[in-house]
Amino acid sequence: MSTSISLLLPTYMRHDELVHALDSVERTISKPCELEIVAHCIYDDLIALEILEERTDRIILSERVGYKTLPASINAMADVAAGDWLFPFADDVVCETQGWDDVIREYDTKQPTLLVCSERGRWFPVISRAAYQAMGCVTQSQFYDEWLWAVFMRGAPLRMFRDVPVKFTNKLVCKDKIEGLSIQERCAYDDSVSEAAQRLSEWRG
Repeated sequence: MSTSISLLLPTYMRHDELVHALDSVERTISKPCELEIVAHCIYDDLIALEILEERTDRIILSERVGYKTLPASINAMADVAAGDWLFPFADDVVCETQGWDDVIREYDTKQPTLLVCSERGRWFPVISRAAYQAMGCVTQSQFYDEWLWAVFMRGAPLRMFRDVPVKFTNKLVCKDKIEGLSIQERCAYDDSVSEAAQRLSEWRG
C-alpha cells in the first residue's frame, strides 16, 4: 500500500462529531488505499476507542491532555505516520470536496511545502514530509495553522500555496486565540517560529 496522505486526528469525548468527521472522509476521498488515519485518544474514552479501532490505521493512547499540549499530540502522531503529506485534522471537521485527496496530491511533496485549504476566513494546513523533516515537527503551538503560516512566511514563502481548492468545515470553533497568550508564552511562540523558519531556509534535501 502506498500511503500518500496521513490524517492526524486527536479526539476526546466528541463521539457524534468524530463519526461525522470519519464519514465525511470516507464519503469524499478518491483513493482510500492511499490514506492512513492516525488517531490520538485518551485511555478512558472507551466509546471513541471503539469507533477508532474499526476505522483508523493507528491509535496513540495517553492520559488526558489539554489544548496547550495539542502540539505534543500532533507531533506524536506525525512520528508514526507514513504519509508523504501530513494533515492535522480534528474530530469536528467535515470534508466537503469530492476528491480532495487528488487535489493535494497534485503538489510537490519533495520540497518543504505548505498547502493552505481556506474557507471563509478559516483554513486548514497540510504539510509535506520534507517540511516535517526540515522543521523536525509539525508544530510547536496549539495554534498550528497560524504557526505554520508564520514559519513559512519567514522561511519558505515561495513554498506556500495559499488557495488550494478544497473545502473543509469546522463544526466547533475554538475560543482560544493567539492574542490570549501570556508575554512568556508569546516569546516562546515567536522563538519557535524563528527556529523552525531558520531550519526551513537552510533545507537542502
